Amino acid sequence: MNPMSNPLNDLVPVLAAGTAILTLAFVSGRFLRAEAAAAKKSFWMITLAVLLLIWPLEVVLPDWKFGLPTNKGEKSATTIAVPTSAVLVTEATELKPLSLPPQVPGINTVELEPVATSTWSVVRIFAVVWLGGFTLLLLRLGIGRIALARLWREGQHASSEWDQLARESASALELHRKVAVRISPAARLPMTWGIRNPRILLPENASKLSEEERRALLLHEMTHIASSDALALVTGQLAVAIHWLNPLAWLALARLRFLQELACDQRVLSLQKGDPADYAGLLVTI
Repeated sequence: MNPMSNPLNDLVPVLAAGTAILTLAFVSGRFLRAEAAAAKKSFWMITLAVLLLIWPLEVVLPDWKFGLPTNKGEKSATTIAVPTSAVLVTEATELKPLSLPPQVPGINTVELEPVATSTWSVVRIFAVVWLGGFTLLLLRLGIGRIALARLWREGQHASSEWDQLARESASALELHRKVAVRISPAARLPMTWGIRNPRILLPENASKLSEEERRALLLHEMTHIASSDALALVTGQLAVAIHWLNPLAWLALARLRFLQELACDQRVLSLQKGDPADYAGLLVTI
């Protein structure tokens, strides 16, 4: 058995199923235009989670081939060497030897050499290209996590005022988790990440904001944490790493990110009584 046969056979059905799911999602998403950003965000989060689960399901349920059903009773082809006689294969798979005519004097017989088949088929080349892109995307994801960890180590602990506003923001969202806040001069934008240990890293110019602006900023970042946006984003990034050849996968991830930000903005505006124009100005400033 060729050790690469199973992954190669699984790759095409998985990618084909992903294309079908994404196509259905984009068609169905047209009916969600009137829904709130949070509902549409959940829709795309579930879509990307299903994309990610296709491959594990293909491994756990090998008899369930997405788009390519298999027949358990199917027999693999067998090569039979016939040195001196020909064989006849009937429907009952019985092998009956047939006598060959005697060799004619004066006529030389030539033994044909088997033709060597190339191991680099189109499917194999396709799999190698896919594996290269998949590996690069995983490396980029890992390098990004390392960069975030470095920024966090170099950041400074936020003041007690920030900590108090963070607790108030978490209480307003009914978020019963401890969230660490730091400020880093290397950070260009507010960043939130972490699934088990959520963290908020703010740029240095955030210290120049007023108290209400700080509260709105922390409410926005805390909403990301309360909505488990970090988990949804990692799920989407892993799904895109598998289906990176499909442009619809990239569009789905971009839509998820946009809806995450829009849902947070809508949540902040619903909790604050200030002018929405002031909040919009904060987003531009920060």
